[in-house]
Order: sequence, then C-alpha cells, then structure tokens
Amino acid sequence: MRPGRCWRLASGPEAHVHLNADMASALSTLGVHARSARIITGVPSRVSARATVRVTLTDGRIVKVRRFRRLANAKRYRRLVPSIRHLPLPAILFSRGRITVEEWIEGTTLADLRPTRKRLRAAADILGTLHAIDKLGHRRRIALAPTRAFVAGVKRRITSLATARALLRGEAEILREAVGRLAPATAPTGLIHHDFCAENIVENRRGRLYVIDNVGIDLGFLDFDLARTWYRWPMPDAWWRIFLAQYATWRPAPLTAGAPFWRIAAVVRSARFRLTQRSPEVATPLRRLRLLIEELRR
Repeated sequence: MRPGRCWRLASGPEAHVHLNADMASALSTLGVHARSARIITGVPSRVSARATVRVTLTDGRIVKVRRFRRLANAKRYRRLVPSIRHLPLPAILFSRGRITVEEWIEGTTLADLRPTRKRLRAAADILGTLHAIDKLGHRRRIALAPTRAFVAGVKRRITSLATARALLRGEAEILREAVGRLAPATAPTGLIHHDFCAENIVENRRGRLYVIDNVGIDLGFLDFDLARTWYRWPMPDAWWRIFLAQYATWRPAPLTAGAPFWRIAAVVRSARFRLTQRSPEVATPLRRLRLLIEELRR
C-alpha cells in the first residue's frame, strides 16, 4: 500500500475510509472530524495518488476532501478558482499542500436527469461565461496563440498509443495525417475547464446548476475545451446544436472548420491519459477514436 493513499476499510453506500495524515490534518485545522466517508475519485487508477473523498463530519455536515496528484496542480487550482467566484463552483474551505477541503453541493447530476432546453442552455452559459473571461486579476488573457507545440503533443500521444498497441499502425498514420492537415496555425486561448460534462454538473433543489469538479481549470485553447465537452458529454446532434447555439451567445462562431482537429486532440489526450493511469476505462476513448478514424476514411 502506497504512503499517502486513502483506502477502504469496509464496503457499503457510505463506506468507512481511513484518511491519510494530510487529509485528517486538513479537517483538524478546520476544527472538524470525519464520521464516515467514501471514495468518489472520477477515474480510478492503480498508479496515481490522486483521490477524492466525500466526508460526513461528526457534526453532520458533508465536505469533499481532495488530494491532488501533483503539488503544482493544487497550487494552480487554489490560485484560479477564487478569481472566478461569480461562476457556480463549490467554495474552497481549506487548502494546504496537495489537499483541499471543499463545499459539498447536494443535488442530482445532469447525467441522471432528463435533458431539457433549459438545462442545456444553463450549462452552456456556464462554459460560455468561463471562456469569455478576458482578464485574470490585472492580467489580460492571450487572445490568440500558435498551436505548433500543442499539435506536436497530439502527434506524440498518437505515436505513444501505437507503441503501446492501443492503436494499429495504420490507424495512427490516419490520425497523424489528419492532425497535420486540419490543425489551425493559431487559435483563441483563455480559461478552460477541461472536464465540463453532465456528470460534473449538479442541479440543486432550487434548479440551479453547479459545476462540482474543477481541478482541470487552466489556461488553454478554447476550442479544445469545447471539443472535450463534445467528447465527455455525448448527446444527440439536436441537443448539441441547442448547447452550441447558447454557447455562441458568449463566443460567436466556435468550432467551425477546425472541429475535427480539436475533437481528435480531445479524444487522443483522454486515451493517452487513461492508458498511462492504467485505467480500466481506457476502452471508452479508444472506441471514440476509431469512430473518428472511420469518419476520416470516408
């Protein structure tokens, strides 16, 4: 068992979990203690120390305790999230080292609710608002940036997937050729979420939406982030058009000619990440990649 990991001591809907010293110390600093907990890490991995735990406190309140894989990720998270408080994100109650304690938002994820125009538009407004942020503190975001390094990274990941035999050599060649041909030379950048999807959006009892998992917030290419949503939140074309139409009220003409490139990039990066994390869910992005390959062949 690795130091710093949290692990189950018993099974059940609210399993008792032993919290590592950093997590327990964070709660103690807040003057609270855990009564019970369960692991809710989104993408299980046998090689990552990353963990997210839903903790019921002895006073009955519920919080989310998160342990980041890297200290740099935790620092970025606690630097950026407070600067976008106007967005419906859980508050950070405490943060130190790789540990954060966050507000728990009670509600139902959009993945478990019937999609409606109102919900799709409300969700699109959140992502559109994030992408429309023009200034962080006193610094303006870069409007356009070259994609050369990003494209090179996508090609490296495709090669890595082929080397690991997750892709056939011919499949990898098709993807590399398409990436080189379809990638724009420059693209808009700004604040991106990196995992904006139905399972990470909760509707509370009053019908308000909250985005509950925001660890990927960073500066990056906006069209890549929109393509990530396309991949992570599969929906019928009619629903996607509703989402995009509302999103476009914040940022006109998104994902036009460059859409295939950004979609390939989004799925390739997901496949490579899950492969390196030895996640059993790596089959999902690989299936989506093969659908994209079939479209390219046609």
